[in-house]
Amino acid sequence: MRRTVLVLVWTGMLGAAGAGAAWEGGWVQEATTYALPPPQAFIGGCAFDPGGAPLVFDGEALVRVQGGGIEEIYRPSEPVFGSFVKVRGAKAYFGESTNGTITEIDLAAGAARVVEIVAFNTDLAFDAAGRAFVSAPSPNAAPGEALNGFFLLDLDPATPPDLVVEVPGYSGPLAFGPGGDLFIATAGWMVPVDVLRFPAAAVEAGIGPSHATAAGGAVHCAQLPGAYGLAFGSFGYLYAADSVRGCVTAIRPDGTAFTWAAPAEGYASVTSIDYDPAGGRLLFVNSDYQTFNALTVLPTDYRFRRGMVNADDAIDIADGVALLSHLFAGAWFAPNLDAYDINDDGALDIADPIYLLRHLFARGAPPPEPFETEGLDPTPDALGR
Repeated sequence: MRRTVLVLVWTGMLGAAGAGAAWEGGWVQEATTYALPPPQAFIGGCAFDPGGAPLVFDGEALVRVQGGGIEEIYRPSEPVFGSFVKVRGAKAYFGESTNGTITEIDLAAGAARVVEIVAFNTDLAFDAAGRAFVSAPSPNAAPGEALNGFFLLDLDPATPPDLVVEVPGYSGPLAFGPGGDLFIATAGWMVPVDVLRFPAAAVEAGIGPSHATAAGGAVHCAQLPGAYGLAFGSFGYLYAADSVRGCVTAIRPDGTAFTWAAPAEGYASVTSIDYDPAGGRLLFVNSDYQTFNALTVLPTDYRFRRGMVNADDAIDIADGVALLSHLFAGAWFAPNLDAYDINDDGALDIADPIYLLRHLFARGAPPPEPFETEGLDPTPDALGR
């Protein structure tokens, strides 16, 4: 795979800090790293704007990275500890835990207004209907108890948020899946993280006077070393920013996980994370907490060879066995499911291993391209992304 790395320096703000780690992964190409202000500044959130340019709170202001330079978008009136940056439509939402404000910023006009106040807010996500949910400590916690709440916001600071889900643990990230289910990560201090999944129906039932508890959800992925941020992305995977192990973890639909990207050498804790569905790019903040803070963009390499299911660089009977294992035992191999779609009909079924085995052992027709060499699917469907 191609692993070109471009490093751009935060002009006038970097000082003597390092430029950051070079990132690589089996399905990553052309990783770009932007050096941020040094570790004395806490980088509080990142997101792609509607045009695909990265936004980041650099410890002092929300800025846009574009064309090798930076543009200041919003600067708080006083120093704050940034929690998150999220984008919906032409507006950005910046949360900070110093005063608990959530500020809406018009990215075109530059106007900003406080739309909510939630003490110690941690993360925010929008569901498919455009409703905003925020993670913050629950008001029901007893003294000394870690109890995480997930609240529905009406984006009106005059009315309190509605507690929808409550689970044990410190405040953690959240994300909504394609089907409307809520995924959250929360844990005690310095212990492994469980990613919980709450069905959309449980979330709806928690709106109003009652709220859902941990019993209303289920463990989707157990015992991750860390999950500072969550974002749905390429191939339908849920990506977790591992701030402990220093990597990006990909969680498959069945809840199994593997390392998606990691530094080529050294260590870099990963915190805030976002995904650009139009470009297939991950964006995340990373730091070694000693010499550098960095903002990294990882484009997904969607190239594949049809029939190379187990990703071992050969197409043979082992791929037919792997495909049968996926169909009937839920096994996972190459992330791009187009490689499994041997007859290129946009569906995965028993016809695919039959087609491959007929080609290998009965002189059947070869699978449609890309087969001889890596390439992109000439007939786009829902499998590749």
